[in-house]
Amino acid sequence: MPKRQIVSIDGDLCNGCGACVSPCAEGAIQIIDGKARVMRE
Repeated sequence: MPKRQIVSIDGDLCNGCGACVSPCAEGAIQIIDGKARVMRE
């Protein structure tokens, strides 16, 4: 079984473009208040 890697998002570098939302296979990333946030592991 492949080991999952939990991402972290640097809020200072995030421009809120949303490019990370659709590639997330787990659906764990959402844009909240103009910044990407990891909503669940």
